[in-house]
Amino acid sequence: MSRRILAGVLLCTLLLPVFASCSEQPSAETSGTPASPTDSAEIPEETEEETEEETRNPNLDDITDTFDFEGDTFTISLPQPEDLGAVYYDREELNGDAINDAIYTRNSEVESRFNVVIDTRTDGWTHDQSAVLRPVLMAGDDSVDLVALGFMQSGSSFVSNGLALPWNDVPYIDMEKPYWNQNIVDSLSIKGKSYMLIGDINWTTMCETAVCFFNKQVAEDYSIPDLYSLVDEGTWTFDQLYNIASAIPYDVDGDGNMTENDMYGCIQNLIVGIYSFQTAADYHTVLKGDDGVTLNIMTDKMQSILEYVNKLCYENHTSYVDNFDYAKDSKGVEIFFDNRALFLLATLEHGEYFRQFDADFGIIPYPKYDEAQEKYSATSDQWGLACVVPATSTNPTFNGVITEALCSGSAIHITDAYYDKVLVGKQTRDEESGRMLDLIFSNLIYDFGICYCGQLDFIPLNSLVADQSNDLASWYAGKNKMMSKIYQKFYDSVP
Repeated sequence: MSRRILAGVLLCTLLLPVFASCSEQPSAETSGTPASPTDSAEIPEETEEETEEETRNPNLDDITDTFDFEGDTFTISLPQPEDLGAVYYDREELNGDAINDAIYTRNSEVESRFNVVIDTRTDGWTHDQSAVLRPVLMAGDDSVDLVALGFMQSGSSFVSNGLALPWNDVPYIDMEKPYWNQNIVDSLSIKGKSYMLIGDINWTTMCETAVCFFNKQVAEDYSIPDLYSLVDEGTWTFDQLYNIASAIPYDVDGDGNMTENDMYGCIQNLIVGIYSFQTAADYHTVLKGDDGVTLNIMTDKMQSILEYVNKLCYENHTSYVDNFDYAKDSKGVEIFFDNRALFLLATLEHGEYFRQFDADFGIIPYPKYDEAQEKYSATSDQWGLACVVPATSTNPTFNGVITEALCSGSAIHITDAYYDKVLVGKQTRDEESGRMLDLIFSNLIYDFGICYCGQLDFIPLNSLVADQSNDLASWYAGKNKMMSKIYQKFYDSVP
């Protein structure tokens, strides 16, 4: 029996009123042994309906059948390193940390409710996760029940090699529930089939979302307009960012060179921050149609986005261009917290590291392309991971029930713990930033071309801005045949 099942007895008892209404008999297709339904206390019918309608948490799952999976292990495969993967899905004990305890509590509740054991394993890195899992799954090994996939590099090969089962065919998965991200369902489905889902179970999607941090001391020193008001008024645009940032840089030490010792308008990160400008402009590099996919790269708007990002990065020394996975390795982050940069464009995962610095900062979204754009848009890096169910599953009901329950439990426990207690409570430093985060998370978008790119050099902004090039036409000429073939082959591989 799991170490958490014993610890979860009290939790199960406390949660009994929630599960007491689960009175229908389980589906015959499950291999789990049906548990005896618990009878609800009798309440006048009208009062019960009103109470349920008024008080039911929308993040509770609708698994009304009861299951006993007889101690089976539900194994989640994740990429290395563990401190970016497995640690976010399983914890061994309570220790008083908000996130640790939320993960532990969620898993304990699911284990107790369905008599399962939650476990994790690592298989490769994001770039070779599919390649490492392929021989395992092709051999018919059904020991992996859920894959949390680094989708940008491993998503397309995982699906095209027939390793994934469409979530549409998995019982008990309700993609319309609020804890599943509907944008990714719409954007990444193929022929009506959804192979990758992102939801609250992938709560690190919030950590991996790109935002615009701003240094409040620098904003005050340079009499910068109220940035929150610009966002609210819909005037926070590409041009506005450049006009403000380009007025900041100067040679602090007077040596005639712009180095890490000087003042900048922006700190840019080539790894994630650059392609986020494309999604901030609500631009998609691949468009889906009834018969296949079409590259949407050689357009005036894409050329305009490219030229803008190069200008922001390199013209007039507006930006200090960095390249970092971890904030602790970044010179740019040091510059920002030394009050020598106004903006830092990076993902929220770095916020925990930022707590050690005294400099005050706020958070706003990436700017819109122009004022005509309806909404501010954001995206998350592949380290948010996506849920994939292996095609080797011998009991999809098991996969569906536990995944759905984990996603629901994540929404109830982990999302609030991260958002309210960690992200807003500790990492942000004013109420306005919390409101901005609501705005950012309300419109996370996913580009089919980026999410299924397979290799990162198929992302035009990343490749061209790293080379300080505006020559989109030459880049496209060298890659369009290969990219078109790969994307179409991927599309055609789906039955």
